[in-house]
Amino acid sequence: METELKLSNTKGRFLIEDHRNLLKLFAAKSPLHTLLFLIPLAIFPVLYLNDQDVFISEIVILFPIGVFYWSFVEYFIHRWVFHFKAKNKIINYIVGSFHTYHHQNPKDLDVLTSGWITALAGLGFHGSIFYLFTGFSFKYASILILSTIFAYFIYEIVHYQVHMKVYKTGVLKYLQDFHLTHHVNPTGNYGQTSGLWDVIFRTRIPSKETSKNKSMQNFVKECQ
Repeated sequence: METELKLSNTKGRFLIEDHRNLLKLFAAKSPLHTLLFLIPLAIFPVLYLNDQDVFISEIVILFPIGVFYWSFVEYFIHRWVFHFKAKNKIINYIVGSFHTYHHQNPKDLDVLTSGWITALAGLGFHGSIFYLFTGFSFKYASILILSTIFAYFIYEIVHYQVHMKVYKTGVLKYLQDFHLTHHVNPTGNYGQTSGLWDVIFRTRIPSKETSKNKSMQNFVKECQ
């Protein structure tokens, strides 16, 4: 790994470069590893709902809301947190480890997916929002938590896969072209699983084709 980092196009110094041991807390090697800590996080709401009278109509209404909610969260975090440029060098040194480093070091595949600390913190934060939003209903909040965990896992799968190989057809081709266009032009296309919020906030950039763009292929494992 040290050799790969020396060969990568590093333009700045980040916390993750100096303390690789933090990857055990804040990153996962693949979506499969992500799933291993998402399952325990989902156990409590599942067990709680098992003791409640849950109607199909409640799931049909609330589950899509959780997925929709996550689509905005991934846009918000990507645009206004990951791409935030602080005047303080220490803040950039820390926050940059979560995303700027990924932009500048496409060969480091260890930072593609988030770790259990990030997921646990997110569960507490979003769970609290759901609890307040539903009028202090553990039942409704639990359904929203499960749907958000599901959407988050899909997000991790998509981000991992679009950096693994070039797709020439299908949904993953669209999502890959959309996302890797962001890598070569980071002023737009902040959504990962959906381009909806880029359209709403007018940050959508016409996607280039990964299979025809050498710069975009630099962010795909099979082309390195």
